[in-house]
Amino acid sequence: MQKAMSGGKTRLNRVFIGTVCAAAALTAGATPGCFANTTYHIGSAYGARVNVGSKVTLGPIAPAILPTCDTQSVGTFTASAASISQAPLLSTGLVDTSSSSTATSSKATSDVFGVNLLGGVISANEIKAVSTTTVDESGVYHFSSAGSEFSNLSVLGLPVAANPAPNTTIDLPGIGSVILNEQITKVESEESALTVNMIHVKVTIANELFKLGTEIIISDASSELRLVKGLALVGGYAYSPQLTTGSVSSGPLVRELIPCAGTNGAVETDSVASTNIPGVVTTGTVTVTGSGNINHAEATSEATTSVAGVNLLSGLVSATAVAATANAITTNETSFDFSGGSTFTGISVAGHPEITVNVHPNTMINVANLGVLYFNRVLKFSDKIKIVPIELIVNTKNTLGLPVGADLTIGAAEAQLHSASIP
Repeated sequence: MQKAMSGGKTRLNRVFIGTVCAAAALTAGATPGCFANTTYHIGSAYGARVNVGSKVTLGPIAPAILPTCDTQSVGTFTASAASISQAPLLSTGLVDTSSSSTATSSKATSDVFGVNLLGGVISANEIKAVSTTTVDESGVYHFSSAGSEFSNLSVLGLPVAANPAPNTTIDLPGIGSVILNEQITKVESEESALTVNMIHVKVTIANELFKLGTEIIISDASSELRLVKGLALVGGYAYSPQLTTGSVSSGPLVRELIPCAGTNGAVETDSVASTNIPGVVTTGTVTVTGSGNINHAEATSEATTSVAGVNLLSGLVSATAVAATANAITTNETSFDFSGGSTFTGISVAGHPEITVNVHPNTMINVANLGVLYFNRVLKFSDKIKIVPIELIVNTKNTLGLPVGADLTIGAAEAQLHSASIP
């Protein structure tokens, strides 16, 4: 087997999970210089993905992803797919992926067998990507692609004889190019990351078989460790609307994410003039916001969603406006305070006049021959709070064509906190 590997390291601040006090503050007998350092782990892998421009047309296939803002060892997450069949663009056999973390490392692996791309222009018996990021006791961060490898790789009918160096590019006449052992690194003052894409095809020449702008990635593995100075990491999101039926999802049609390291207190906003999931729900303007702030005194996270002109299932539920707010704060790393709720303006529910603008948390009504409607849903966990103004869960066969198990959320806001004590 041909092996592709590389390594790198960068000296960053010494990593602690706990409290660190500046010497000057200790000498003065005060604690204003105290802060907490929290390291979070990122790891993800998938077997294949295809996009045309900004539109993803396939995958990611078999994604294995660490929990958001992971601050501790959480074990191993795996995924697999028996095969991928999108000939002549791509076909594969078995796909196995995994991501894992320990207290001092993040690792991701993607292993894809029986690869055939572009009608045989590129083929391999096996393609494996490995990305590992670690930090040692001295606070030195390392990244490595050791373990990444090709088996019987062929490009344009010719074997790739040597271990391809990182980011080796080969022209594909009449098609574009392929990057072998693509490695994307990120090194900043308190962060180190490595993404490995073992094959990255780019269609840059117009042709009759493959759409211009198509990109194919086979065997992706990404890992990252990042140090954040503060009491806890933050996180969360706001979105609306979304309809999920099994593994298929429509939406969210507008969404705002709160990154683990926060937004330095800035409020990030996204908005659309209207949304429509045909036959299910229409709305007017949807606005979502997210913000997070981390410092030595506190960590805060806030997400909001506002939705105007709601019309669910041709008047089953209508509202002039609904909104959700989720808040999270900690001042001591070991206990989190969550709050939030929904507001309603001009709400009407067919057959249920008791539903007015003053909706108690987790109000539930049964809709005959359809399912369950929730209003002002409040879900609290050890590390987050989620607020959903309106949620419909279908549990009965119906004349509307909505499958049993379908889950519709109109407006959702979630605020998260993650520390070493409460990951």
